[in-house]
Amino acid sequence: MVHVREMWRRLVFEGGSMRKFIRSSRFCFAAFFLFFSAVFSQTNFWESTNGPPGGRVNSIFVNSNGDIYVSTGVGIFRSVDNGQSWVQSVIPSKWPEVKAVTVSKTGALYAAGDYVYRSTDNGATWRQIMNGFPNGVGGCIVLSSNGDIFAACSSNAAAVYRSTDDGDSWTYLNDGLPLQVQSMVISPGGTILAGTQGGVFRSTNNGDNWSQVNAGLTSTYVSSMIVKPNGEIFAAAGYVHRSTDDGKHWALCDSSFGVSILSVDSNGTLCGASWDGKVYRSTDDGNTWVDISGDLGTQSTTSVALGYGRSDFSRHL
Repeated sequence: MVHVREMWRRLVFEGGSMRKFIRSSRFCFAAFFLFFSAVFSQTNFWESTNGPPGGRVNSIFVNSNGDIYVSTGVGIFRSVDNGQSWVQSVIPSKWPEVKAVTVSKTGALYAAGDYVYRSTDNGATWRQIMNGFPNGVGGCIVLSSNGDIFAACSSNAAAVYRSTDDGDSWTYLNDGLPLQVQSMVISPGGTILAGTQGGVFRSTNNGDNWSQVNAGLTSTYVSSMIVKPNGEIFAAAGYVHRSTDDGKHWALCDSSFGVSILSVDSNGTLCGASWDGKVYRSTDDGNTWVDISGDLGTQSTTSVALGYGRSDFSRHL
């Protein structure tokens, strides 16, 4: 039997502190599920990180090198040592709050704040990119496989903007999109899905036109969406919903608990968090879930990130 060394890592912001779950052990590959059964039967596998000192965390992003970027009300904080220490990455704005951070295939970082900002030096410096983009970026910014950037604007009730030149210029998109966008994902085939307070809207032509696709949703308040590596799409609409046809139809996964935030790792493991502090995990496409809240408490969970790696701490989202 081949022995492997595996590590699971979860980062969650709950109340006023970051928490992490780390469990590493040498075990047989055949004992994979037994190992996780033993781990999640415990109650004290979360520990607080040393910061960051930024108040409320809006989002957590982990790049392919394992660097952690946390967007807060006072800017971006970066950790290269698993949350033991943090360095503030300052954006050139009098309004320092950042809602989200993402990375392109070329390694450039993009941050959504009062405008969109770009960094080509791993977050050491940032440049505002705003030609055609109004003030007020929402909490979502996503990149397509061909490098196009899509960002939702919070100062306009219904506005998504697209950039095809690394953010140097932007095009306003809202044909068929009547509501403010709260979450956004892009499927492997290039379909863009936008979550709103009125359900999910779908575009198959790079954002030029949108149509509503709420069939199967038990609620139209969509707070979070994620895409698995196999192309399945999950939406937090009160409960967890799954689409296997690029967002055309939805099916309820589990109605025994509600979630407001979703995350997925490169192996397809799902994580869902609720405002009452609960965190859940699924390894079977959302059919069954395990409560891994442990000792997190009952404060609101505002962000969660999943990472998977080996003993060298490398993780891929």
